[in-house]
Amino acid sequence: LHPARSLQHNKYLHVCISIFVIVFGYTLDESKTLLKRECDFMIYDKNGKKFLRHTSKMDSSELSKFIEWIRNYSAQNGCYIPDADEYRNQSVHIDNLIESHREHL
Repeated sequence: LHPARSLQHNKYLHVCISIFVIVFGYTLDESKTLLKRECDFMIYDKNGKKFLRHTSKMDSSELSKFIEWIRNYSAQNGCYIPDADEYRNQSVHIDNLIESHREHL
């Protein structure tokens, strides 16, 4: 059994997606859907139909893998997302940036 994810882990996922929203101009829902569609391990097949996994059903290990995928995918598309340590050190600045774009989130 994998450890459940922490509130900090969940918040960091939201920070990563929020930065993606700000840089690329999609809504929060559009960004979540787009990121999941682009990520192979976030898609599953059931009765011949494709579905997207819910992050709420992921454990800590799976969530870490998805966050790392989001950071790499974003970087390949010209958007740098700080790692968890960088976020911790710059959280006031980053949270203020996110808050200033709240209407898009």
